[in-house]
Amino acid sequence: MSDEYLWNRSGEPDPEVERLELLLGGLRHRSGPLDYTRLPASIPPTGFRWRWRRVVLAAAPAPRW
Repeated sequence: MSDEYLWNRSGEPDPEVERLELLLGGLRHRSGPLDYTRLPASIPPTGFRWRWRRVVLAAAPAPRW
């Protein structure tokens, strides 16, 4: 394998490099705007989180003024 293949894809590629290109091809950068419709919706805070915050605050020592 020539090192030039890694830079400008000229010459004969190494079989291992071809295999990696196939495996990682789905992660390749796609130009254009991001499709926000495919992003997960934000998760609203649940009561569970607030309960734990109350427990932690209740267990905290009171400040000594």
